[in-house]
Amino acid sequence: MMKPQLLFTLMYFFLVLEANDLSPAKLTVDVAVITETDLVTLKCQIPSSASGCTFFTPSETFFEGSCLLRLTGAELLNLTKRRSPATIEVRCFYTEKRGAFNLTSVDSDPSIIEINNLLPPDLSVNSQAITETDSVTLNCQPPVSVTKCNWHFKGKKRAEQFSCSKTLTGAELLRMASQSVPAKVQVWCTYLNGHQSPKSQRMTITVQFPPPELRVNPAVITERDSATLDCVTPSSLSVTECHFYFVRTKTTRSSSCMQTLTAAELLFLSGQSSPAEVQLMCFYPVERDANSLSPHSNISSIHIVPPPELRVNPAVITERDLATLACVTPSSLSVTECHFYFVRTKTTRSSSCMQTLTAAELLLLSGQSSPAEVQLMCFYPVERDANSLSPHSNVSSIHIENQQIHLSNREEWKKLLALPGAVVTVGVIILGLTLFWSNRESDFQRNVLNSQNPDGGLNFNPGNNETFSLVTYLPVNVHSTGELLMLNLRKQAKHNLFFSRLPLFTLKGIT
Repeated sequence: MMKPQLLFTLMYFFLVLEANDLSPAKLTVDVAVITETDLVTLKCQIPSSASGCTFFTPSETFFEGSCLLRLTGAELLNLTKRRSPATIEVRCFYTEKRGAFNLTSVDSDPSIIEINNLLPPDLSVNSQAITETDSVTLNCQPPVSVTKCNWHFKGKKRAEQFSCSKTLTGAELLRMASQSVPAKVQVWCTYLNGHQSPKSQRMTITVQFPPPELRVNPAVITERDSATLDCVTPSSLSVTECHFYFVRTKTTRSSSCMQTLTAAELLFLSGQSSPAEVQLMCFYPVERDANSLSPHSNISSIHIVPPPELRVNPAVITERDLATLACVTPSSLSVTECHFYFVRTKTTRSSSCMQTLTAAELLLLSGQSSPAEVQLMCFYPVERDANSLSPHSNVSSIHIENQQIHLSNREEWKKLLALPGAVVTVGVIILGLTLFWSNRESDFQRNVLNSQNPDGGLNFNPGNNETFSLVTYLPVNVHSTGELLMLNLRKQAKHNLFFSRLPLFTLKGIT
């Protein structure tokens, strides 16, 4: 029969073997440095078969029971019989019941909790989205005066120590965090003042690829024109495809990074009709990661508008007259200013869309002198963008005549119309010529021959009815009808009493 002492020894040996089969406990704390008012969570990770946990310090056990503790710094100081500031090393183990025995796991690794009355610093950054070449300023503001701060990066165990205010490029920040672009870098800071301070709030800085630049040319087109879209990507990257994003419809068109679209295609993709402002951006996929996309580019606009119509009134003026210029713009657009372009001098005059200019102003702006043909066009700035200009209008001309030539022609007609007696006289003469010429031409010629005196003169009887037939010998291409008529009548009928007594002013006033 086995002795009791030997039996107990064997049982203890088997219990130790079973206890060694238990997985070791693992203690986690959510924060390592707290103040007396802060909370800390202690969790002893155990298998589901465990029955309870024990938390202890190197000097004493301070809690048995639950495997999850949530305590303030003051409560933890009270349980461990410590006073702030204090550095507390905590471990845990769990028990598991097997039969009539409670087995105990191996102790966890220690976790250090520092309790003090230091306040956490305040962390701020001037930008939370940068590229590798951009800069970001990290500003850690402790409540006490210190020269350096400790900088902590998620995923990196060792903190970096440098100035509490530091400006870093995106590339430098990635090296400190041991990450590569694209990345979300989480950073926080602490400081030392006898003890380590609590952590500041965490800030996340996104380091992304450089955005492209979207260029459009031209920025203003008509419905019949086309525009070139150029998504300019970084030269350091190999980009074969770009995405063009239409702001209004939120649709994306994928193609090569440079493409030409007609006005009709732009209007269709943006869901608009002319006149319209088509807004779009572009971005590109990154070769290193097909799922990574660059930031959006700047927003560029293409204005699709009709050209204006230039109207001038009147089209012919003298040096003393005025002409009205009307640049007719689309009624659907709000246009408050127009530009008038003088073709010869290539100069522009900006004013209201309807203006009146003197002939002298027109000649000065066109660099000409009278007589002249002044050619000009007009265009207008597109609404919302003073640098975008509409297409040019049609070319219109204003003819400026010399004042003396214009007046001489006009005054002669005025004199003619101002002399009703002269008009009646000439009308009677011309009518008489027309009626009598065809039937009396041969008789007139015979009478002239029979009436000729030996000295070469003509002998007319004032009472004969051949008087008006003498007018047929006047030249056809006369310009001063009255004067030439009088001269021919005086010359050919100087002996005729009827013609010699005609008043001189009656015929000379006719032009």
